Amino acid sequence: MRLYKVIEYDIAELEERHKEQLENDLQSILNDQTLTYLDLSYHQIGRLGKIEPLCEALKVNQSLIELDIYENQIGDKGTKVLSESLKVNQTLIRLDLYGNQIGDKGMKFLSQAFKVNQTLTYLNISVNQIEAEGINSLSESLKINQTLTQLKLSENKIGDPVMKSLSKALKKNQTLTDLDLSWNQIGAKGIESLSEALKVNQALTWLNLSDNEIGSKGTKHLNEALKVNQTVTDLDLSGNEIGDKGMKFLSEAFKINKALVDLKLRGNQIETKGMNALSESLKKNQTLTDLDLSMNEIGDPAMKSLSEALKINQTLTRLNFMTNEIGTEGMKFLSKALKINRTLTDLDLYDNQMIYDEYKEDQEKNIQEFIQSLKINKSIIELNISYGNDYLNEKDLNKIQNIIKRNLNFQKKLIKSAKEGNIQVFKELIQIDKIPLIFLPYPCLFKLNKQEQNTISHTAIFHNQTEFLFYLLFVNNEKTDQKIISKRNLLLNVKNFITKKVQLIC
Repeated sequence: MRLYKVIEYDIAELEERHKEQLENDLQSILNDQTLTYLDLSYHQIGRLGKIEPLCEALKVNQSLIELDIYENQIGDKGTKVLSESLKVNQTLIRLDLYGNQIGDKGMKFLSQAFKVNQTLTYLNISVNQIEAEGINSLSESLKINQTLTQLKLSENKIGDPVMKSLSKALKKNQTLTDLDLSWNQIGAKGIESLSEALKVNQALTWLNLSDNEIGSKGTKHLNEALKVNQTVTDLDLSGNEIGDKGMKFLSEAFKINKALVDLKLRGNQIETKGMNALSESLKKNQTLTDLDLSMNEIGDPAMKSLSEALKINQTLTRLNFMTNEIGTEGMKFLSKALKINRTLTDLDLYDNQMIYDEYKEDQEKNIQEFIQSLKINKSIIELNISYGNDYLNEKDLNKIQNIIKRNLNFQKKLIKSAKEGNIQVFKELIQIDKIPLIFLPYPCLFKLNKQEQNTISHTAIFHNQTEFLFYLLFVNNEKTDQKIISKRNLLLNVKNFITKKVQLIC
């Protein structure tokens, strides 16, 4: 891992200064050879005509690693000047050109630079005006470039015809790992070309194809690619009108694919038939851990097949059903799966427009069965049932909350978060009786207010194992003689202990 110092400059005043002063400020900043990160977002550099001094400084600067020129109206002319500096610069690794009114001409200039530049690994050129000619130029440079690993092209004007040239480049390129093509109207024909590339490409691991009007026809081509591809681990197909028919195509691939880990299918009009097909694939899939099915039309009948799949599947850990149509009948099916499944840790049922069961007695029975399944499960550490689930009363919600809190895996997650400095989490931890001792986040004590410090020193010291650990480590270090301690002595000893034995708490 490359470690580097980040120096922050107050650039906010630049816009208000005289136009000539801006050039001096930029030159002064870039002459600082300890500077590694520079954020010039929203400073109208293009409109003020000051992209030139910035680029001249980039030619000689030997320390800058990250440059953010987000929303600066640099246009094609500014991109031409920037491209010349990229041919010379030997340190810049990350460049953000989001929203800069760059068109095909500007993309051509950048593409020429990529053929020469040997340091840039990350480029964000989303929300610009790049069309066919620009993408064709970029595609040619990707056949040569051997350093770029992350490329974001979201919200340009790529369309399906241009995907042929980009797909040809991806067949040859073996360094690009992350590619964002979201919101580009690629369509089914464009996906057909890309799918051919995915059968050959062995570098891409993260691919965002969300909101591209792929439809069921496009998923048919993608299905064939995913049966072969063994490198893409993260795939976003959200907002593509896939429907049940498209879901059936994809499900066939998921039975065979051994690479996908994270799959997003948000807002794809998936209903019962599509969910049933996906559930069948989950019985055989052995790699998928994160599955996002939010904002679809999945109801109670689909939960029956999913329940059977979850009884068998041993890899899925996160499941998102936010904004669907799951009612208490669906919860009943989930309950049966949760009693058996021991891998699912995160379940999101937020806003499911829950439909009340015809008989209140059945509804209550299903809710209680769900609560009972959580007691047996002991692996769920995140459960979102807020909003839209009006049939759950406060008593039931408290039951569910207490069950999750008592889960050791949940406690370990809280402890990890608390160790990272989340004081709110630490406050929650001190209310739980049974916590794995060696993981306690001691430094968080210094962030408690006086009342909370009193709670720990006077109330929580000897009531359980955790309290005894405070005493053992902070007061007597390694002795076990129990004695009453004051808040002041506790905090003094905490400070001394952390100073002397920091290795034990990190």
